[in-house]
Amino acid sequence: MKRIKTLNFRRLLTVCLSCFVICNTTLNAMANEPELNERTIVICDQEGNITYENFENSIVPYAENITENGLVITPGHDDGYTGDTSLQFDVDNDSLISPLANTTTLVPIGTTTIYPYKTFCRIESIFPDNESIITSGVLVHHNLVLTSAHAVYQHDHGGFASYTLVYPGYNVAEHNKPIQPYGSANVTYRRLLSGYVDTRNPEYDWALLDLDREFDTYHSFGYAQDYTQLTGRSVTAYGYPEGWSQMHSITGPIKQSFERLLHISIQTHQGQSGGPVVDDITDAVIGIVQGHDYNIFGTYLYNKSVRIDEFLYNYINSLK
Repeated sequence: MKRIKTLNFRRLLTVCLSCFVICNTTLNAMANEPELNERTIVICDQEGNITYENFENSIVPYAENITENGLVITPGHDDGYTGDTSLQFDVDNDSLISPLANTTTLVPIGTTTIYPYKTFCRIESIFPDNESIITSGVLVHHNLVLTSAHAVYQHDHGGFASYTLVYPGYNVAEHNKPIQPYGSANVTYRRLLSGYVDTRNPEYDWALLDLDREFDTYHSFGYAQDYTQLTGRSVTAYGYPEGWSQMHSITGPIKQSFERLLHISIQTHQGQSGGPVVDDITDAVIGIVQGHDYNIFGTYLYNKSVRIDEFLYNYINSLK
């Protein structure tokens, strides 16, 4: 009887010690994780491992930053490399009318091996349920692409993409022959906001993609210290609208500007999501295409784009 009690006591002691070790390990892990909020950066690597970062939003002291026409701008860069010159071609630059549009006009880009077009990217992602989507993006550093969060994270298709390929300067020739003058790059890290992952808030629909190789070019980007000054400014959106593999642009005025969003009087389409919105005065990227809104009668109202604010601007610069 005494031996049975001794054995039970030893087992109880072992269980208690095990629980202590597990709880202590869990508490230590929790202590090392940042306190999550809507602006916590969610970072996912190629293997699907997730970490978190609370970015301290402060002006990054880059000497090359300039102020122009109300924008704080980080200049772009280009070494002039034109890729495989045999892949250059010209197209009829007469405007193409989208079958989905009412009066808006999409303009095809003929040669994508010169700046700034070579910084614009076609993005292909496949998700855990085998859903595949095409989106757009822009190089903001040699190995860093700015795009929409839903380009690499889909709530209805398993979360983070299983893999993603990025093609700067992608275009097509006759018979829809693909042109990849700079090849492609794999995505090593996806960085997006907890506010998008948790709630699908369109204001947080942006992502930064770390690439496994560098390119010779990247686009200038900036933000307005007073976002209300953006209303009425002319901008051009670039990307790959559904139905065409070719790069297109579309230009129009900002109808209304908000703290994190822009409403633009242009009609964009699926596939252009994540594509750059370029200020026509300074030629700096000031936002990315997010989607569009309709009224209750199904009439198209405006394009909705995510504005580069001070937080995103500083975070991009911190990764350079």
